[in-house]
Amino acid sequence: MLFFTNPNCADISNMTVLPKTVWIYWQQGEDKAPEIVQRCIASWRMRNPGWSVRVLDAGSVQYPTGLSHEWFTNRPDISLQFLSDIIRVALLSRHGGVWADASVYCSQPLDDWLPQRMPSGFFAFAGIRRGRIIGSPFMAAEQGNIIPSRLLSKLLEMFQDRRFTGNRTWYGQILRATLKPPLEITPNTTRLWFSRFFTDVLKIYPYFTLHYMFNKLALEDSEFADAWSRTPALPSSSFVKIKHNKNLPAIPDDIRQLITTDKFPVHKFNWQADMSSPYWKEVFQLLDA
Repeated sequence: MLFFTNPNCADISNMTVLPKTVWIYWQQGEDKAPEIVQRCIASWRMRNPGWSVRVLDAGSVQYPTGLSHEWFTNRPDISLQFLSDIIRVALLSRHGGVWADASVYCSQPLDDWLPQRMPSGFFAFAGIRRGRIIGSPFMAAEQGNIIPSRLLSKLLEMFQDRRFTGNRTWYGQILRATLKPPLEITPNTTRLWFSRFFTDVLKIYPYFTLHYMFNKLALEDSEFADAWSRTPALPSSSFVKIKHNKNLPAIPDDIRQLITTDKFPVHKFNWQADMSSPYWKEVFQLLDA
């Protein structure tokens, strides 16, 4: 059966025109990626023959994003993780299409389920933690969609005239780890990260800056909030279920059912997974079958 049957999204006239490009980024290049990443990339090509799968690396990522050279060379305060966040919203805002983390596996063709999930012109899975409205490993948008465009604008504005030197200090790292639990109680409390006390005095930003800025816009920008409210909610629990069970010696029945019966269309893995372990060997045997 198709996991995403939804009578409210079945009207083809409400479907968005989604550019058929899958964007993936691996800084060192696809040929130097670990095996699990290469197999994830291969899954997008195999199941989406009518799509262009573009794997960007450090040498090819700047031009399609439209970001300035400084973002990639002269900002030691910008972590690789946050740079990846900026890259994904820039690509979706400028070109549209699908963003997939390099460790996201495609188990169903995109054309079979994604367009009907995008009446707002945008799609992302719901956040897995209480203080995060969305999950970011898989996102899709029509070109120029309000959600990635305004998200990009706010993130660029935040970093344009600031240098977050506190993030590279020991006290900054301790503060971020200490403050994350109490400030992630609700989407509303995560907005405190963008107060001047954090950005201009402590000069720190959180690991989940993209997610918290999304929260801020969803709470303060009515047009942004309306677009997100028209995006069908889809929890990410099944999306990360295989990854979160990675330490088991063998696949339990619920994981086997998720792969073989429910057929969840995408799965988030860990790029550091041990592909020689019995667990991951069986996972890929079932996925490839």
